[in-house]
Amino acid sequence: MSEDPFLSTGRSGQPLPVEEPASAEGSAPEGPWSRALRRALSHPKVQIAVVLLLAVVLGSMAAPVWSPIVVGVGPTDQNLVAGPQPPLSRSGSGLRSRDARRTFHWLGTDELGRDLLVRVAYGGRVSLVVGGTSALISLALGIGVGILAGYLRRGQLLLRALAAVRGLPLLLFALGLLLVTGFEPAWLCLALGGVLWPRVAREVGARIRRVRASNFVEAARFSGAGQLWILRHHVLPQVAPVAVVSAAYALPMMMLAESLLSFAGLGIRAPLTSWGSLTAEGSQTMDLFPWLMLFPGLALALTVIALRWLAEGLRSALGDMGEARSP
Repeated sequence: MSEDPFLSTGRSGQPLPVEEPASAEGSAPEGPWSRALRRALSHPKVQIAVVLLLAVVLGSMAAPVWSPIVVGVGPTDQNLVAGPQPPLSRSGSGLRSRDARRTFHWLGTDELGRDLLVRVAYGGRVSLVVGGTSALISLALGIGVGILAGYLRRGQLLLRALAAVRGLPLLLFALGLLLVTGFEPAWLCLALGGVLWPRVAREVGARIRRVRASNFVEAARFSGAGQLWILRHHVLPQVAPVAVVSAAYALPMMMLAESLLSFAGLGIRAPLTSWGSLTAEGSQTMDLFPWLMLFPGLALALTVIALRWLAEGLRSALGDMGEARSP
């Protein structure tokens, strides 16, 4: 087992005091998570990723606020007379003379005259919510089952079963669930969340079993500490970095999975839109109006890359995270 970045032990197995960096007089010592966050934010890739993610999240979630002001139209407002317009173009916002003002379309419009910038922003809301919810479901299931696998007497058998489950085509089971229950966003989140949790459970369970076998846990048990106290003060702090890194890698995976399903017509459906469904719509007229596929796909690609950079920075800052490899 590699040395844990948050706990060092001597030859006797007892925890050694962690040296705190020199701090200004009167200021509290910096904790391990604060140091990890500071190290993560010092990476250039992480800094770029944070800026991109803030722009995407704020731009998407605040779309109902800024779209009427910046663009002047909503995601469903159509202009059939103008039709598809290229990026950086202007078109009339209505058919009647009193509503004949010109609207500037930063990313152009689709075949029905709907503003693509607004549609991409609203599609980002759906992609982020579905991806984040699916990642939280997989993380909750993985941590729960991983704790059982780490604490049960026969937990090693459960870990082997989880390793076998990883070899199954879980995405096909997710598709089967969607075909039975329908393509509602809630069922989509449950189906996607059930794809990744066995890996998280195996990583968490293996980490817990290693921590339980360590000398400092044995010393705490010998001194009369209860299982709940050991779990709270020794085991969970060692599992937290694995959970954080696993969640950071799970989110872009879930967003890609949702986009692939939506692109294939098996995910988000009208009246809702996601980056995957917008890309699928644009692919049908890619030779005539390439911007309809380019901008939703670019938004998805930049978001996934930023999330991967953030996950890599967190893994590097939290120390030797061999137990939480990239999926």
